[in-house]
Amino acid sequence: MRLIKEPVKGIVAYPKGIPERIYRLTSGQPFYTQVVCQNMVDRLNAEHRNRVMQDDISAVSQELADNPLPQMIYFWDDLKHEQRIVLSLLGEVLADPIRYASAKAMLGFAGEHDLDVGVNPGDMELVLDELFRHDILGRERVGDGNYEYRFRVDLLRI
Repeated sequence: MRLIKEPVKGIVAYPKGIPERIYRLTSGQPFYTQVVCQNMVDRLNAEHRNRVMQDDISAVSQELADNPLPQMIYFWDDLKHEQRIVLSLLGEVLADPIRYASAKAMLGFAGEHDLDVGVNPGDMELVLDELFRHDILGRERVGDGNYEYRFRVDLLRI
């Protein structure tokens, strides 16, 4: 939060909830936080204002998704095929940055949209757990040994 607020203290105004949204977008990772904040400041400067709005966060996020950083491309290229499929499917299922989804919900979504993901339920759970262990996904327990997942760095979901 200090990296979001302190460099622009007294210059940029953050309404309630905006710094937390940036933090969720970047998971507090300094590199991504600096990129998002720099793009935000550039946007504010271009529009001659100093107050960040929710639409600014959405626009900066979409801009970074449409024009991914080399680090994001390298990250994606280093993933295994089944990890890419699972992350892509999770990104489609999660329309909200604070929600989680289970492997069952992901496979249900794939079935509803006639998507042949080529990953069976057991393998999907293994891939999700592997991505969790590598700090790519966060997870939450929901019942007897069942988990739901979301992206740690929500920018990767977008």
